[in-house]
Amino acid sequence: MANNWAWVYVANIRGARGPQGPAGTGFKGTLPNNTDVNTLTKQTDSGFWHLSANNTYTGLPAGFSGAGQIEVSVTGASSGEHRVVRYGFPETFRRSIKNYFSTPKTFTDWELEKDRIIDVPAGANLDDYRTTGRYMVQNTTIATSLTGGWPTQIPRGPVYFEVEATVAGIVFQQMYSYGASHTALSRATVALTPTPFPFGAWKDLGAASSATDPSNAGLANAVRQDDFSFRRGGAKKLPFGAGAASLRFDHGLNNFDTEARPLLEARNLKYLLALNSRGWSTAENNLVTAAMVDAWVAGGLCKIGNHGAHHNDCTTLAALQDCIVTGLAELKAQLPSASIDGWFVPGVGGTNYNGFNGGQTPESFYTTDAGRLILENHAVSSGAFPNTAQRILDGRVRNGMGHFTMDTSTVSAITAQIDSAIANRTGLQLMCHPSLLNTSGNITSANLATVLDYLVTKQSAGDLVVLDPYELLLADAR
Repeated sequence: MANNWAWVYVANIRGARGPQGPAGTGFKGTLPNNTDVNTLTKQTDSGFWHLSANNTYTGLPAGFSGAGQIEVSVTGASSGEHRVVRYGFPETFRRSIKNYFSTPKTFTDWELEKDRIIDVPAGANLDDYRTTGRYMVQNTTIATSLTGGWPTQIPRGPVYFEVEATVAGIVFQQMYSYGASHTALSRATVALTPTPFPFGAWKDLGAASSATDPSNAGLANAVRQDDFSFRRGGAKKLPFGAGAASLRFDHGLNNFDTEARPLLEARNLKYLLALNSRGWSTAENNLVTAAMVDAWVAGGLCKIGNHGAHHNDCTTLAALQDCIVTGLAELKAQLPSASIDGWFVPGVGGTNYNGFNGGQTPESFYTTDAGRLILENHAVSSGAFPNTAQRILDGRVRNGMGHFTMDTSTVSAITAQIDSAIANRTGLQLMCHPSLLNTSGNITSANLATVLDYLVTKQSAGDLVVLDPYELLLADAR
């Protein structure tokens, strides 16, 4: 059965039209000539005033001329603000009343609206900041809460950043951090689809020009390796069937001098110290002087590696140059008896030298400024290539080789590594932080002595040769 519909009049529920209200008061008319806008501080002054082109007003922003508009907003408590715009121009000027409850009123300085610094709230996403302006992340708590857009080059913390946007939606952002990580970074949208346009990666403005061309760094390193090999007598042929091991100790000179060095020297074992040129006064090193270490070097068993000027992260090209290059020069001056040919990677956290990440991949040595500086200024460098604590012994120098850390390892785990080097005729790089000796969960001096005795026993049997880390890079077990 079909449905039949029809409209039926019920009633006029709107009612009769009431009287027209008074005219709006938002527009106040043309501001009279010769007006001092500093006097527009009463609630009755609130509204929009036309500024005539041929005006003689006072109190407007410096350099303001031509026709425009001033918006006055004043509350009953006489707090409020002024906004001024010049017709045909996009700039808006703004200022606020400072002394609400006194007479005469005074104002903050005029500022361009786009120059006003706006606080970024907790939980914001920096990818959403696409309006021209200036912004501030006030503290680490807010920075940590941000959900997107934070640059990987710097730790979370207070920053200032600026946004410039075109009418077409292209956006440019610049960020400035503070403190030890102080740097300037920039990024921009990189495509016109999808909407909103996607941002490219943040770039460190201090590193806009690479430290060196990658090919130049490679050439410099190749020449340094030739010199390194020549000065050290070329490839070191090992006894047939023997593996090799070497010992590296990273700073912690106080403990090293009292606990580890006597054990090494009693067994006539070579070793390398990885040192920071500006670390002599730290709590773990302050009982040992550069002159003492230089005497150990002169004694023949001790070798030295560059561990950076300090043990902190670096996020700018200048900071990397200071830590890697200047640090090397300082260490050479402090220890004149040493031939310092190598970089021995420190664990620094943070940005890990702007993505160098301890030299985990071949690319990290030629696509980062840190890697290029290391190659350019050193013949050899340690790293963290996978499965390279045990390395091939063919007399060929290789960069990026890793190590086996003894700190939290048991004696059996360490001796198993030694046995593997013997069985496979490979080279084992052992590393220890002396400052951790005899501390909870770490290797003891007694266990270190047991490991060293095991090395000596295997060396005496002809199964193994204990070399310094530089010699290990030249060892040939073929």
